Amino acid sequence: MISYINLNASDSGLHLNASDSGLHHTVSLMYVGGRHIGFGTTLENKMAAPS
Repeated sequence: MISYINLNASDSGLHLNASDSGLHHTVSLMYVGGRHIGFGTTLENKMAAPS
């Protein structure tokens, strides 16, 4: 499987696209004064049994 996260940010807006064969990823972003100060991702273990 191929996992990828594309993040494109601009003054006019934010576009986020995350895909992994239907699996959902948790992506957190923090902005202060329009500045990108933090970026974090949590990816579920692919070997874990489906819940």
